[in-house]
Amino acid sequence: MSATNGSDLQWGRVTKGEALLDDMKPDAAAADQVPADTCPPDRGQAQGQAQEQPGRSAVDQRIAVVDDHVLVRDGIASAAREVPGVSVVSETDCLAELAALQPPADLVLLDMDLHGTAVRPDEVAQIGARGSRILIVSAMAKPPIVRQLMAQGVAGYVPKRDSTAEVLGEAIAAVLRGEYWTTPALAAVLSADTSSDRPELSDREREALALYASGFKMSSVGRRMGISPHTAKRYIDRVRAKYCAVGRDIGSKTDLYKVAVSDGILPGSGHGGHGGHGE
Repeated sequence: MSATNGSDLQWGRVTKGEALLDDMKPDAAAADQVPADTCPPDRGQAQGQAQEQPGRSAVDQRIAVVDDHVLVRDGIASAAREVPGVSVVSETDCLAELAALQPPADLVLLDMDLHGTAVRPDEVAQIGARGSRILIVSAMAKPPIVRQLMAQGVAGYVPKRDSTAEVLGEAIAAVLRGEYWTTPALAAVLSADTSSDRPELSDREREALALYASGFKMSSVGRRMGISPHTAKRYIDRVRAKYCAVGRDIGSKTDLYKVAVSDGILPGSGHGGHGGHGE
C-alpha cells in the first residue's frame, strides 16, 4: 500500500471504517467535585431550569444551555431542540444552577464568558466530573484556550462568530455519539498556531500522529507511511516526548487523539474524525 500524504490526513480522509479496525474505547474519567459559583443576585427565576419538552421520550438525552445573553441562549436551545432524541432541561447563565441540576445533563452547551468573567478550566473539569459531556459554544476561540479546554475533557468547540444553527446541531449530535468536534476553520487556526505550549513536529511525526490517533494499529501506520512498525513507533515516541517537554502529557491513545484534534492535526468528528479510541 502506498504511503499516505499529509494533505489527505489533515481533513480526515482516513475513513471511519478503516480506523474502526482497532478496538477503540475512550478513557473514563470520574471525580466528585461541583462548581461552587454563586448566581448574580438580580437574575430572573425564569432563566433557570427549563421544562421537559412535550412529546419527548423519557430516554431522550438531556441538554443544558449555559449562556449569559438571553437571546443567544434561546437561539442555542432552539437549535438543540431540533436534534432528534434531545430534551433541553436547563437554560441558565449560572454554573451553580447547573451544578444543582439532578440528574446532571448528558451534554452541557457552555459559553466560556459569563458576565464578563472567563469560565476557569477547573470549573470546566468539574462539570465533566459529574458525568456531563461539554460542548463549548463561544466567541472565545484563541488556540491556547481551546487546547487547554480539550485537555480538561471538552468534547468540542463551536465558534459563535461563524457557525450556523445547522452546524451546532451537527456538533451536538456528534458529541452525543461520543465523538469530538471542531470546525475546519478552527482546525486550520489551531494547526497554524505557534504558541509555546505546542511542540514543533516534523511532517513525518505529524503524519504518524494523525494515522495512529485515528485508530490505526502501529503495523498499519507503518504500511501507510512505507516504513516498518518499529520506525512508526519511534515517530510516535518522539511525538509523546515533544508534548511532554512542553508540559502536555499524552500517555494513552485517547490523549493522542485529543491533542491531534486540539492542535488541528486532525479535524473534529463532524468533519471526518471519529469517537472512541483504544490502545
